[in-house]
Amino acid sequence: MIHKVKRIKINKHFSAAVNLMLSQYTCLFCSNCPICVTQLTLFPKAAAPVTFTLPLKDTAIKESETVTLECQLSKPDQKITWYRNGKEIIPSEHITISSDGLTHSLSINKSLLEDSAEYSAKCGDQATSARLTVEGWNHILHVIFGAFQIYDD
Repeated sequence: MIHKVKRIKINKHFSAAVNLMLSQYTCLFCSNCPICVTQLTLFPKAAAPVTFTLPLKDTAIKESETVTLECQLSKPDQKITWYRNGKEIIPSEHITISSDGLTHSLSINKSLLEDSAEYSAKCGDQATSARLTVEGWNHILHVIFGAFQIYDD
């Protein structure tokens, strides 16, 4: 049975130190005697889970533009892992990963059509994801000029 304890007296020498620690810990007593301190075990309180407070957002860009995908966590300096279509991303000249306290970023320099994908960031059992769409110039010209066609040689 686990009891949350505010004050316990082991003896006058250790009482103050234990009282300070109990503000951060819970106390497990033996099942036979709720006052038995010979079997006292201290357990850290469970920390609040890390969550994404600002998730990734779906984004559409033109080919060759630079794009930055950003998310924020509820706790600073946490490690996150980035994925593209479920595969872990390894940073390169083309893709850079950075973090600053709560904010985590993935930047794609000079985007390519192949960069269109589902991107996700994971921290522990928490995750956020978004779709990045890179539009090629053929698509953009088609939208601007309607039925105009570009033929590649």
